[in-house]
Amino acid sequence: MLAVVKLFYTQEVGDRFLTLFFILGTLVFLSSIIIHLHKTYFNAIPNWAVLFAMAFAGLINPMPYILVEGRIYETAIVAAQFFLIGGFYFLFSAYNQPNFSKLFFRRFIFYICGRVTNYCIHLQLHLH
Repeated sequence: MLAVVKLFYTQEVGDRFLTLFFILGTLVFLSSIIIHLHKTYFNAIPNWAVLFAMAFAGLINPMPYILVEGRIYETAIVAAQFFLIGGFYFLFSAYNQPNFSKLFFRRFIFYICGRVTNYCIHLQLHLH
């Protein structure tokens, strides 16, 4: 994803911008999950309560406080959270849908597993 940004933006992209991107993406996926659950299962709940739930999901998330430092370690944590919540969104949306949404779910879970594997290898190298 960063390679596409580098085509149009020649200056260095800092860790804080990447952290902000993943935090905003996580908030979009959380809001999408809430809207999907409202439309699919909880139609009787009023729309103002859904907006309140979306604001609550954005405010209860501790990840925006990571922007104070915004180093690469925090970016990796927020990226893993982004892919996890994105995987949950595609899981919920693929429950009664064709295989296209399941493909996105599998891809996001693959990215999560890749992040965890990188951490394990990194820890193994530094512990020995």
